[in-house]
Amino acid sequence: MDRTLTSQNGLTLVELIVVVTIIGILVAIGMLNYRDISQVNSVNRDLNTMASFLQNNRMTAFTKKDAITVQTGVVAGTPFKRLSTSPDYGTVNTENSFLASAADFTINSRGIFSTTGNIRISGSNYSAARDCIAIANTRVRIGVWKSATASCDPE
Repeated sequence: MDRTLTSQNGLTLVELIVVVTIIGILVAIGMLNYRDISQVNSVNRDLNTMASFLQNNRMTAFTKKDAITVQTGVVAGTPFKRLSTSPDYGTVNTENSFLASAADFTINSRGIFSTTGNIRISGSNYSAARDCIAIANTRVRIGVWKSATASCDPE
């Protein structure tokens, strides 16, 4: 019996190492992009949640003809991750730390904010397009923090 060797096609060890290295580099780049996108989405989710919470409490104060104080639970300028109300109309917890221009935001029985100001993300290691909430007498709007003027420019 005469057997002839046929050509065996396959990958050499060097080729396999090169392919695995390239895949590893692509996965590392993808993970960095995913982390950045995830952080931006987290900031946006927290901003939307807080803005809705403030607006809902404004409506509650007007509807129930009851003054409501939205509390950060900390001194103004200190990072916080929670907003609560007095009387108790709910609480909202955030993933990110925020700073507020006032420790409490008071809403009178007519649904008008007696205390105005802003809430902004604490720190600057993110790239979110929106990063603050402007609280005016009758409006709660998400915007962009302008550090030069220390104000939130609503969109």
